[in-house]
Amino acid sequence: KKVEELTILNNRGGWGMPAQQEGEGVISGLICKVNHFAIIVSDAERSKDFYVGVMGAKILHRPNFPAAGYWLWLGNIQLHLIEGKHAGVEA
Repeated sequence: KKVEELTILNNRGGWGMPAQQEGEGVISGLICKVNHFAIIVSDAERSKDFYVGVMGAKILHRPNFPAAGYWLWLGNIQLHLIEGKHAGVEA
């Protein structure tokens, strides 16, 4: 019985989430909040300049990771820029 209750709860997305409607995507209702997202960029400095200078992002403290990058605040979500040779899209 407990497994069945948890399965129903999971399908709703957690406590307080409405039941999933017919035809909605599987992820609908499962994400309550997004803290940050990360993108791989070929030039972290250039990308940071764009997000700060054009988009008005604020620079946050970032731990000293091996790869260059920045953590930025976009007003209600963090953007993590990670420099990598395999970047396919530049901001």
